[in-house]
Amino acid sequence: MELLYLAVQADIENKIHLGIWKENEQIPSERILAEQYGVSRTVIRDALKGLAGKNLIVNRIGKGNYVSRPQEADVVDLMGSAIEWSNIPVPQIINAREDMELLIAKYSVYMITETGISHLEELIQQMDHAIYDMGKFSVLDGQFHMYFAQTSGNQVLKIFERALNMVVDRKIIYGGTVKTRQNAQVEHRMMVRALEEHSLSDLQIAIKRHIACIRAQIFQSEKRKTESAKKRIPKEERNYKTTV
Repeated sequence: MELLYLAVQADIENKIHLGIWKENEQIPSERILAEQYGVSRTVIRDALKGLAGKNLIVNRIGKGNYVSRPQEADVVDLMGSAIEWSNIPVPQIINAREDMELLIAKYSVYMITETGISHLEELIQQMDHAIYDMGKFSVLDGQFHMYFAQTSGNQVLKIFERALNMVVDRKIIYGGTVKTRQNAQVEHRMMVRALEEHSLSDLQIAIKRHIACIRAQIFQSEKRKTESAKKRIPKEERNYKTTV
């Protein structure tokens, strides 16, 4: 049963990717698909569930199943969730983000336009005004890095950067102090200056400084979590552990 539904799911998915079944096109009913593939409707139903989970089809009540295309946000959420569910150590995630931004830099430093520079500078100004608002600053910081990735002209890098940035933001309360946010702004300005001068080496230095700041924040965040967990341990249990 399991192999059958996976085989059917893979075949339908292939038809969608090849454009045989196009976006917004209604696919055959469960009964017709069961006849075409020579399997039970239960197998077809399980295959369709798998496709719906990938956002490749959508069920319209009373009308049937239609081909859909995953939006960028869907792909980012799926990738981010996969990274978190895999219990990948946080240092590896940070290293991956650093490698991703350094790769993006190799493209952006030559692809950046005056309009791109202006938009990044505008985001920095908005972050200056939000320096005492941790939540707003965090949102703007995410927009800054997403636009930086976009200036590379590579959509795949942008998607990977969004996913990694999302996971990192979930691991820490970004910009825990005003000082940290001020330091981040120094690094943001270093990045923009390097882009403006088309200096890859300076851009890489700025990125590494920024990621080092994030590593320090995560370390402090994990330290606070550990200390908080210790405080929640009942006094009797702590005494038992110290005497064993």
